[in-house]
Amino acid sequence: MKYALFSLLVFASVTVSGQNATSPQEVSQILSTYFGKTASSSALANKSQALEASRTFSIRRDSLFIYLYDPMDVFTKAPFYDTTIIPIHQIQQIKIHKSRNSAGQVGVGIEFIQKNFAGNPIKEKSTDNGAPAKISDKNLASVNAASVNQKMIGQVAGVTVGNDNSPGGATMVRIRGYGSINSNSPLYVVDDVPVTGNLNTINPNDIESVQVLKDASLTAIYGVRGANGVVLIKTKKGGISSGIPADLPRDLVLSYTLWTWGKAANEFNKSDDKIKIKKFLEQDFN
Repeated sequence: MKYALFSLLVFASVTVSGQNATSPQEVSQILSTYFGKTASSSALANKSQALEASRTFSIRRDSLFIYLYDPMDVFTKAPFYDTTIIPIHQIQQIKIHKSRNSAGQVGVGIEFIQKNFAGNPIKEKSTDNGAPAKISDKNLASVNAASVNQKMIGQVAGVTVGNDNSPGGATMVRIRGYGSINSNSPLYVVDDVPVTGNLNTINPNDIESVQVLKDASLTAIYGVRGANGVVLIKTKKGGISSGIPADLPRDLVLSYTLWTWGKAANEFNKSDDKIKIKKFLEQDFN
């Protein structure tokens, strides 16, 4: 009798626990409900306020896949498709942020903070199934420009280099179009160190080669920050002490933020769904 009662209690506990657990399908549905609609890159560029891009989500093999469809991309002038892959096992923390856009709409963002990483995904061409584009120092020298970004103009197919149109604006590089309302700049890695800030501190004459990674298979090692593509910069070695400049800021924590605005943001902020997403994505998948 005691054994039967104990077995019943254990079964009831497992059942309740299973009901409370959030499944990958439920997380995908929650993200699609609140974050499924976003502004088109053409709308962001004030070309058309009527255009709206869409996202769909799925979780497969312990990775979160974000599929973006933009009906009219500002660069291609045509429909744009993009896929962002976030390895869940590389997520260290989930943060929920609140903000307002220029139109005064309330916004809620999910920030995926990634664990620190190190490594270079480039393989030998014979074993590489991706498509890294390499720019040699000779090709870089053939372009008369003062910065690294400007020297990439016309060097890699599908990479757009322009000006951000702000006063004294910096050079804008887009490898995979507009994938986020928050940031669309690629991740720069100088001598295996991820960096942020002004790349003008690097002398173009000190660069040995530049590699541009566009494929998801190549950028996956860099996690969420590789969603907009990765630019690998290798500097020339003149001695043991040579390397990247000491004053170049370095990334210690990598992150990617997914935003939603207006009614969807208000509903998400009031719901318990953000707790479900946080618990599911922060669990250890290793």
